[in-house]
Amino acid sequence: MNRFVRWLRVYRAPRVPCERAPAAASAPGADEDHDNDAVARLVIERLAEDEALRRNLTDDAFKPILDLVTSLVPAAAERASTQEDAAEHLSQSARQLVQGLSAAVASGDPSVVSAELLKRFMTEDQARDALQALSAGALPDSSPAERAGSLVATVKSALNRGRV
Repeated sequence: MNRFVRWLRVYRAPRVPCERAPAAASAPGADEDHDNDAVARLVIERLAEDEALRRNLTDDAFKPILDLVTSLVPAAAERASTQEDAAEHLSQSARQLVQGLSAAVASGDPSVVSAELLKRFMTEDQARDALQALSAGALPDSSPAERAGSLVATVKSALNRGRV
């Protein structure tokens, strides 16, 4: 404990700002990137804290859905940054997408996933590919965790095709 107190006293002394130092020049668009990051971080935190989104899904079934949506949020935040209340709109959309994907896993019917929601998080081509892949077949008649894995893999596959 004494070592920690000594370290705190010696190394954690408050720093006095140098008033003569030039102000750091920000690159063009740096504030926008910061805003996009802040919006994405806020949306992801809201999703992670909202236990109501889980419904009756187990951790094994819900985690892949949450991971997928949180991976889509940063790009969507970048596109939505010009909107007023971007964080609120994106948060609602992300919440609805998680609910739609959860409903698809619970019912075994991937067609309940809304095309409009997918378009908020993907390009037009990626959303079209994802919807075609989802409508091509039902999810496996196995555990919810396996259905969630299959659903997420289908959506990720469509995302990867859209990037090539």
